[in-house]
Amino acid sequence: MFYRGEYKLVAKERLQGSWKYMAGIYGIIFGLILFYGLFSHIPILGISLSVVCGSCLLFSSIRMNRKLHYDEKVQLADLLSGFSHCVKCVGLSLWIGIWVTLWSCLLVIPGIVKLYSYSMAFYFLEENPRISIREALNRSKKLTNGRKSHLFVLQLSWLGWITLSILTFGLSLLWLMPYMGVTEYAAFADMQSQESHVFEG
Repeated sequence: MFYRGEYKLVAKERLQGSWKYMAGIYGIIFGLILFYGLFSHIPILGISLSVVCGSCLLFSSIRMNRKLHYDEKVQLADLLSGFSHCVKCVGLSLWIGIWVTLWSCLLVIPGIVKLYSYSMAFYFLEENPRISIREALNRSKKLTNGRKSHLFVLQLSWLGWITLSILTFGLSLLWLMPYMGVTEYAAFADMQSQESHVFEG
C-alpha cells in the first residue's frame, strides 16, 4: 500500500518548529546552485560542477530529510555531508544518467520508467554509504517494483504548489522543498517497512 496523504501529514509533523531553519538551509542550497550555474557556459567545468555539486547536494538533502523524519537535529554541517562521499555520489548520478538516457533513446516512456526505478538509489546510498553503486541501484529497483506509478502521482501532486510559487517569485519553494523532501523520505521508510514485513512473513 502507498499512503500519500499520510506521508504528507507525517512530514508536516516532523517539520514543526523547523520550517524557518530548513527554509534557510534550502536558501543556501539554491545559492550554491546559482553559484555553480555561473560556470555553466564553460563546457567542461560547467558540466563537471553541475554533476559533482548536484549529486552531493542531493545526498545531503536526503540526509537532512532522514534526520527530520526520525526527529533528529539537522546540523548545518549536514549540508556538506554529500561531499564526503563525492566519488560514489558522482558515480551513482552518472550511472543513472547513462541508463535513463539510453532507455530514453528507445522511447520517452521507458526512460521515465527507468528514472523512477532508480529514484530510491540515493536513499539507499545515504542510508549505508559503504554499499556499492550497483547494490544501491538494485535495491532501488526492487523497492520501486510495482510502486512507480504511486511515486509518479506523489510528485505530480506537488504541481499546484509549484505553480503557485510563481506568485512569490519562487521564494515559497524554500518552504515547499523541505516539505516535499521529508514526505518522500516518509514514503521511502514506509516502503522499506512493508518490504521487511513481507520478507519476515
